[in-house]
Amino acid sequence: MHMKCLLGDINLEELIKTAKEWCRGKNWIIRVPVVIWLAYIFVNYLRRPDYLSTLGAFNYWVHEAGHLLALPFGQFLEAISGTLLECLIPVIFLIAFLKQGEFFGASFCFGWLSTCFFYASWYISTAQRTDNWNHDWYNILSCMGILMYNHQIAFLVKLAAVILMLFSIASGIWLLWQMAVKIKTLRKSNGVSL
Repeated sequence: MHMKCLLGDINLEELIKTAKEWCRGKNWIIRVPVVIWLAYIFVNYLRRPDYLSTLGAFNYWVHEAGHLLALPFGQFLEAISGTLLECLIPVIFLIAFLKQGEFFGASFCFGWLSTCFFYASWYISTAQRTDNWNHDWYNILSCMGILMYNHQIAFLVKLAAVILMLFSIASGIWLLWQMAVKIKTLRKSNGVSL
């Protein structure tokens, strides 16, 4: 099965084969805490929409930097650029990791992007609680004439966040499993008892 994307033409079977090969000799034990941490973050975002993880705190400063970078371009772009930059940074890292063949790093980036979407979802859901032009999403949705749909938009963004995080955790677990299987296979082929 072939797909076109930012990275070019991708053959999924070939990608899976390459990922399995990448797992050969990798230490799965040191990566387990990353997947557990992402699962912890996921549960907390589901329990509390306003939850702010360590990644969320970092995302917040990237978000604010986005506003500063767009100050000269008008109020609408200044408002939307915070969320755009916040989401763009994990995507840039994701592409870089994929181009380098660093599959576990790429898997993590889906979780990181998910935290950006969870925050954006919460932020969008609060847009009608204020008539303050300092609220990014009040400004954005008002300018677009769709402020009354903020809860529906927030739901769709949260749904995307859930899908991204589930993919991140599932792919992380799959990669860990492949690493563990590859290590076991290598030990057996070298005559090392387990």
